[in-house]
Amino acid sequence: MKKIMNYKAEIIKVLKDLSKIYPNQLLSSHITLALEEYSKDFWISDKEFYYALEKYRCEKELDNTNNIISSKELEELYNESSDLTLEDLLDIEDEEY
Repeated sequence: MKKIMNYKAEIIKVLKDLSKIYPNQLLSSHITLALEEYSKDFWISDKEFYYALEKYRCEKELDNTNNIISSKELEELYNESSDLTLEDLLDIEDEEY
C-alpha cells in the first residue's frame, strides 16, 4: 500500500529547519521568497507549497558560502587526482559497488 505524504507536516518540518539554520531571518520572508514564482491571484495546494519551500531551501543551501569549496581545497583535489590513471579510476568505481 502506498503511503500518502502528509504535506502539512512536511511544510512545518521545512519551516522549522529554515528557522534553525537561519534564525535571524523572518519566517514570513522564507515563505514570501519561496512563493515568489507563483502568481498572487490564486491559491496553491499544500503539495505545491511543500515543493516550493523545499526548492527554496535547496537553493538557499547551495547559495550558502559554507558549501563552496575553497581554492586551496580545489587545488589539493586537482593535485591528488592528476596522478590517477584510468586503472585507478576503474578500481575506485568497483569499490563503490
